[in-house]
Amino acid sequence: LSQNEVTVDMIEMGDTPGEVAVVKLNRPDKLNALTVTMGEEFVATMEALKGVDSLRAVVLTGDGRAFSAGGGPLFFRERADDAAIFKNEG
Repeated sequence: LSQNEVTVDMIEMGDTPGEVAVVKLNRPDKLNALTVTMGEEFVATMEALKGVDSLRAVVLTGDGRAFSAGGGPLFFRERADDAAIFKNEG
């Protein structure tokens, strides 16, 4: 894995994964609390990694003093809105 890192807003990943890719949550000022944007970036990162034939492992870590504080208040509010939408569809 190259030492060069590219920042994708709130997710960082080494630019050329070998057998191991390191994906880092990058919101240390908020203890890496999850947001919808982070979730979207995480999914996009994982989709990109699916195409790397040499990849054997993905290490998920967090920048700063915490891996992740979980979801931030807006994250949970948006999830509640999603649940209401799905409940009305079912």
